[in-house]
Amino acid sequence: MDDDEAYWSRPSGRKNFFDDIEDSSNSLTEKFDYKKQSFANKLREAGLDDPEEPEDTIDWTGNVIKSSVPPKRPSNPPILSARGTVNASRPPIEMSTATTGSVHYSKLVGNEKDSINLSSSRVPQINEISHKRSASDSSGKKQFPDVPSPTMSADSTSSIEEAMRNDSKQTMTETARLVAENKSLERKLVNLKKSRWSPLSIADLVSRIITGENFSLEPYKSLKDKLALLDAVVGYHDGNAILAVVMFLKRTLSKSLFHEELHKRPDAANQYIAFLKVRQDDDVAKEMGKLARTDDAAMWRFKIASEELNPEARCRAVSNCYSVSFRGIESREFEAEVVQQYDALLSKQVVIEPEDARLQHEEKSPFKENPRKASLYFQPLITTLFYCCLYHYFDPETSYSSPQVFKRDFKLTDKQYLYTALRARSTIKDWDSIETLFTAKNWRGKAKFKAPMKFEKVVEILAGMNAPIDIVDKYLRLVEDVEIRLVLANRYQCHMVIIDALCDLKDRQRLVQYQDRTKDQLAQTRLEAVLRNSSTKWKN
Repeated sequence: MDDDEAYWSRPSGRKNFFDDIEDSSNSLTEKFDYKKQSFANKLREAGLDDPEEPEDTIDWTGNVIKSSVPPKRPSNPPILSARGTVNASRPPIEMSTATTGSVHYSKLVGNEKDSINLSSSRVPQINEISHKRSASDSSGKKQFPDVPSPTMSADSTSSIEEAMRNDSKQTMTETARLVAENKSLERKLVNLKKSRWSPLSIADLVSRIITGENFSLEPYKSLKDKLALLDAVVGYHDGNAILAVVMFLKRTLSKSLFHEELHKRPDAANQYIAFLKVRQDDDVAKEMGKLARTDDAAMWRFKIASEELNPEARCRAVSNCYSVSFRGIESREFEAEVVQQYDALLSKQVVIEPEDARLQHEEKSPFKENPRKASLYFQPLITTLFYCCLYHYFDPETSYSSPQVFKRDFKLTDKQYLYTALRARSTIKDWDSIETLFTAKNWRGKAKFKAPMKFEKVVEILAGMNAPIDIVDKYLRLVEDVEIRLVLANRYQCHMVIIDALCDLKDRQRLVQYQDRTKDQLAQTRLEAVLRNSSTKWKN
C-alpha cells in the first residue's frame, strides 16, 4: 500500500483535514463552505496558489471548481504538507543550471521577466503531490487541489530586488563619502594656498626649518623682517637654517646690501663661504673679497692655482696668483715670499724634467747607471734638491739644475743643503764627493774638516747608507766628545777608534777588559803594543 492509500484508509478515530465532512446532514453544507474557505485561505497563506492561474477549489463531491479571481501571494509563504498542515520552516530553493528534468517558472517584475530553471531533484514534494493527485483521480477518490510549481518564490524575487536596492544604496553612500572627502581636500588645498602668503611668526618658521617641516620664506617682504629672520637663525647656530635664509636674502636683496648685512654677521658669512667652497664655485674668491676677507680670498686663489694638473698651466696660474694677490701687499709679505718660491720651483721643474726625460730615454749618463724612479714635476723643494744632487751635482752655477743655485735661490741653510747632499751622494756611493762637503780652508789656505752639523750625525747617516768601515772610521775620529766616540765605535765595531780613544783617556783597565772581549786579530796586536809601551802614564 502506497502512502496515498495508507492516508485515506486511516481509521476514523484519527481526524484529518476532511473528517468534518462526515458530520450530520443538517449542517453539512454550512460546514463544507466553512472548510472550503478555510482550505483556500491556508493555500494562500502557504503560497501554493499560482498568481498566473485562477484558484482551484474542491466541492464535497470531489469535483474541481475553477475560480476566475487569482489570489494574492504573500511575501513569505509557508510550506503546505500533503496532509494540509502548515510547516513552520521551509527548505531553501537552490538555483540550478541543469536543463534535464527541470521545472520552469516565469514571473513578471515590472517590465522585465525573470526566468529561473530548477532541477527536478530539488522539488521532491511537488513530484509527490502530483503522483498522489493522479492516483486519486484514477481511483475516483477525493483529490488535493492543484499545487503550483514552487520554482521561484516571492521571497527569492524580493531578496533579489532588495539586494539591488541595497547595492544602489551602498553605491550612493560611497559616492557621497567620496564627494565629501573631495570637498574636504579642496578646502585644505585652498587653506594651504592662502597660508603660503600669510607669514608665520619667526619662532615658528625657524622651528619648521630646523625640524625639516615645510616652510616658505616668500611672505617675508620687508627688509626688517628678513634681517630679523637672519638674526633668529644665527642665534640657533643651525647651519642648514642659516644657509637657507642667507640664500633667500641673496636672491631677494641687492648685492651691495646683501654683502653689507652678511659682513656684520660673521657666523652667517662663514656658513655662506663654506657652502661656496663645497660647491667649488668660481666666485668664492670674489665673494670673499666683497665680504672684506681679502686674505682668505688670496689663499683660496693660490689653492685653486696649485691644484692644476698640467705643469705648465699650474706654473702660469701660480705666477698670475702671485702677481694679483700677493706681490706688493705688506700684510701678506711672508705668504708672498712662499708663493714666489713655489713659482720659481715650478719654473725650474718645467725646464729640468723634459731634458732629463730625454737623456734617460737615450740611456745617457748619469741616468744609465742610476735610472730615475719618478718624475720631477710637482715635487717639494728638498726632494728636488736631492734629485739635483743625485744627477746634477757637478753642473755649473749658471745652470738651472745646479744644487748650488737651488741653495742660493731658495735661501737654504748650510745644514739643510749638507744633509740633503750627503744622503744623495751616499746613495750612489760617491765617497770622494762627500769629502768635499766637509773640506774647508782656513785663512792660511790649509784644508780642514768642518761641518755645520755634528759629526756623530754624519757617522749615523753614513752607517745607515752602508758606507765602508774605513769611511765610517774616518768621520768617527772627527767626533769631539770621547765618550760619544766610544759609544759609536762600539756600535759600529770600529776597533782601532776604541783603542785610540781609551789611550787618550789613559784607561789601562778598560783596555785590558776590551782585550779579553774582542776577537779581532788586528785589534789584539794593537792592544799588546799599547799595553807594553812603558812611556804611557796610565790613570789606573
